[in-house]
Amino acid sequence: MMKPMKKSRVMFVLFIALLFGLSANISFAQLHTSTMQELVSESEMVLVGQVASINSQWGENRSYIFSDVTIRIEDFVKGESSEREVTVRQLGGEIGEVGELYSHTARFLPEEEVLVFLQRDQRGTLQVTHGEHGKFKITRDSETGRRMIDGRVPLENVTRDLRMIQRE
Repeated sequence: MMKPMKKSRVMFVLFIALLFGLSANISFAQLHTSTMQELVSESEMVLVGQVASINSQWGENRSYIFSDVTIRIEDFVKGESSEREVTVRQLGGEIGEVGELYSHTARFLPEEEVLVFLQRDQRGTLQVTHGEHGKFKITRDSETGRRMIDGRVPLENVTRDLRMIQRE
């Protein structure tokens, strides 16, 4: 007979399944789906914050557009900095009437509250870990006012569990 798992471990597994099963940011067509353990371990920083600005610019020879997304930090789940803002570089964006969109790239909106996993590229520029899989939108429950990830899971539960993963 199999030993029953601890209640907290069962709840954690159910939470992760719920988060991935209900998340609008996770595409079932994606060949590689990121696990929370991968996201945490591969990220230099995991933070909760609000998009302060999005600045789109032309790349080399006006051949592509990239955007610098500035996020005002509310809380570090992993990592730390004396700065209260970070800037994340993304491919794509809009300049005037020209727009460029890349699949599987995280998309940000002005003033949007987010939980985001970040890593540095070879040049030291912060980018979203695993693209769209490393960014989660935070909303407020209309009845309770609680902050929720993708409208379904309380933010405080997610950050608590991410901190637990980090300690393992």
